[in-house]
Amino acid sequence: MPPELPRYALPTRFCPQTYWNLIESIPPEKIRLTRLDHEIWEHMTRDFPEYFEDPKKLEILDEDFMKDVKGKERWRKFIQV
Repeated sequence: MPPELPRYALPTRFCPQTYWNLIESIPPEKIRLTRLDHEIWEHMTRDFPEYFEDPKKLEILDEDFMKDVKGKERWRKFIQV
């Protein structure tokens, strides 16, 4: 049995599930969390269009591509912006 939570901690126990329920109820293409999230998304779609032509590529990233010389350079450029 899990230990008893202090009374002040009880509401926070439900926050992650509430946020997940909210996010899950919105179609992914409609989610816009913050201005920075939107900028990162725009940057990603611009620099890595192949991931958006075939969304399955986003589920499991190709490690060989990321370790390839050209792949490393693209990721480095993306991360350093």
